[in-house]
Amino acid sequence: TLPISRFGGFGGNTACCQVHTDNANLIIDGGSGIRDLGLSLLGGPCGKGQGKVDILFTHFHWDHLIGLPFFVPIFIPGNEINVYSVQPGVEQIFRHVFQKPYFPVPYERLGAKINYHQLEPRQAKAFGDIEVTPYQLDHPDPCGGFKFIHNGKSFSYCVDTECTRASREDLGPDLPLYQNVDLMVFDAQYTFSEAMEKIDW
Repeated sequence: TLPISRFGGFGGNTACCQVHTDNANLIIDGGSGIRDLGLSLLGGPCGKGQGKVDILFTHFHWDHLIGLPFFVPIFIPGNEINVYSVQPGVEQIFRHVFQKPYFPVPYERLGAKINYHQLEPRQAKAFGDIEVTPYQLDHPDPCGGFKFIHNGKSFSYCVDTECTRASREDLGPDLPLYQNVDLMVFDAQYTFSEAMEKIDW
């Protein structure tokens, strides 16, 4: 019986998460939260056009992209943006975001150098002292989750997943994403009744 603002809250940002150590600084997804993160990076090398940023994308629905046009480091010449995903064709997606009528600044006017890298599913990649392994999540178009390992600790990032594969057998090679984890972000976006109505949303 509570109003939405009392039990669910309001405001906030769409998906963007930062994972960092002394030797690595990773951003996951480019939701609206990447705007504030970008502003915080301006106090370091990114503000001087000497910064390097690694962004991992789970998938490319609008709520995971919407902050990119407001990520200031991408406009500063000299910065280097490395984009990682398991999906191919990401440059075309970026070009789509930075074009009219979606955004007035075209892709060609972005100051930073943008490099695109395709990750192999279930194959670990080192980012400094963090090991990152992408796994498949249960979300259309498709969607990847990430498991981060650093100094014997692990963190799994699982967003927009409907968890339609519930058994060990169904999860198969993606089971390690959910095993031996110290911390997990698991996006449970629907109530039980909503989930029944929104399969494959």
